[in-house]
Amino acid sequence: MNSLPNPFEKILRGARVQADYRPALLPRHQGNPFIEALPQPRNEQEVRVLLSKDSPRYEPSDRNRPPEHRREFMAELDECFVPEPRQMLVERAIMSGMRNSYTHRNPTDLDYMTRQSEAATGMSQFNNLCNEQAHGASIIIGDAGTGKSSIVKKILVNCAPQVIEHRIYKKDTLGITQVAWLYVSCPHDGSVKGLCVRIAHVLDAVVGGTRYLQHVQSQRTEQAMEICLGQCLALHAVGLIVVDEIQNICVGRQKNNCRLARFLVVFINSMSTRLMLVGTPEAQTELARDLPLLRRTAGESGQIRWAAHAYDEHWERFLKGIWTFQYTKIPTALSSQLSRELWELSAGIPDIAKRLYALAQMEIIGDPIHPDESLLPGIFARVRRTRLPFIDQLFLTREQSEFRQLWDKPATQAQAFNGTKGDGSSSVNPTSTVPPTIDPSLGAAASAPSAATPQKWPAPERFDLSSLVPGQV
Repeated sequence: MNSLPNPFEKILRGARVQADYRPALLPRHQGNPFIEALPQPRNEQEVRVLLSKDSPRYEPSDRNRPPEHRREFMAELDECFVPEPRQMLVERAIMSGMRNSYTHRNPTDLDYMTRQSEAATGMSQFNNLCNEQAHGASIIIGDAGTGKSSIVKKILVNCAPQVIEHRIYKKDTLGITQVAWLYVSCPHDGSVKGLCVRIAHVLDAVVGGTRYLQHVQSQRTEQAMEICLGQCLALHAVGLIVVDEIQNICVGRQKNNCRLARFLVVFINSMSTRLMLVGTPEAQTELARDLPLLRRTAGESGQIRWAAHAYDEHWERFLKGIWTFQYTKIPTALSSQLSRELWELSAGIPDIAKRLYALAQMEIIGDPIHPDESLLPGIFARVRRTRLPFIDQLFLTREQSEFRQLWDKPATQAQAFNGTKGDGSSSVNPTSTVPPTIDPSLGAAASAPSAATPQKWPAPERFDLSSLVPGQV
């Protein structure tokens, strides 16, 4: 099995800062430099300001530009950020999980530093790399195109530093490089080796000047690789790891006999580093078979369902946010008819809604047939038919729920649907006010729950990492 990292995968990078200590909110967190160097809880307005700082600004004067310039400006829609209340749930899940992961890791504590030294020289049992208490994980499940991965990345980059350099804390010399978060994608084959290699590769990239990837890859067995990775994460006090595309665990179950799910359970039980799993509804169905893992995904903010927009006030707020970016000669007011049409044609999926809105404007900008460049009813249906023919065909011939199943499946598992219900009746319901859902609720009882008991990590081989991180411990 290929355990090399994907050289074309873009690594998500955040800020690298010198530690700036501020008193922690909770008494049990006070006096812990790992926590005091992280941002303290923010209110909703503060979070909105941070998340909106990279959003493009719309200038009405841009409507006076030549048609070719205005069509180019439609790319701004891709970066447009519209604040939503549910984004606060994700921010709290990420930031609270990050802070709480350091509750039992205090570099001013002699016992903790002793464990760090043992980890660097390979003398530590894996279970001693952290506190015995299992901290759990969190999970975000949502349809493809709804923006779940985008909001997670935006929160990580804008709301927390990624690498924090600790030099001196209250006259104590620390010399520690703390990694607050890492973002990786689950390997397409759902393998444990692949995930370990990706995490080590990203850790190498964000820390710089180390060789963790080579050290993890050099291990002869999968078990030794897992232990070695745990030591690397402990050395840099990694707070949170986001594992996206977790639906690939389905492939791993078929090929690797559920080893990835078992690895995640053992990781949660044994490491202080928190996990956040992000994936499509296919992952939810698969995780329901592993109750030990599913139970451990109830983090600080619970299990988050990131669904497509229903036709309600949340859709209206989203549409008003993107409607501002209008580059036609004369702006068209948002009407209930246009709102309803765009919702039905996009099934409430923000990515498709943005694409239809942008293509509709590009269709009429500079068109002599539409000299005033007004967005009239029917424009979105025509654009979906002519400019998005494959998506249009899927919507026309299959239920929206079946479309989402196909949309969410990895390329290796894409299958054709028959386009009809079980009784042979029609599959399209364009008048529905709520996009259909296809999944049982998170936390529902599994049809075949796993009875496996939580595993313990075995005693590690001797891995001397002290040469990789000089001055770290």
